[in-house]
Amino acid sequence: MSEDNRQEVTPEEERRQQALDYHAYPTPGKIAVELTKPAETANDLALAYSLVLQSLYVKSRRTLITCTSTRRKATWLRLFLTARRFLVLVTLGH
Repeated sequence: MSEDNRQEVTPEEERRQQALDYHAYPTPGKIAVELTKPAETANDLALAYSLVLQSLYVKSRRTLITCTSTRRKATWLRLFLTARRFLVLVTLGH
């Protein structure tokens, strides 16, 4: 391709390409989640998640008892059952 056939790149197009490159290179995305504690075994994961799941379980249980809205109660019930299921798995080390 000859130099005469090249189109000028506008500052907006150049800025757009820079933004696309920023998000794509060297690794796609801007945010990464990295472990800060060891997570080699199921026991490590149980230690990491047990307190969070337990507090979620207790809060959803309390809310279920005091909630008057049927729709909210159904949502909290799903959350409660999910937290309970994960607590059982974490406790068993699966």
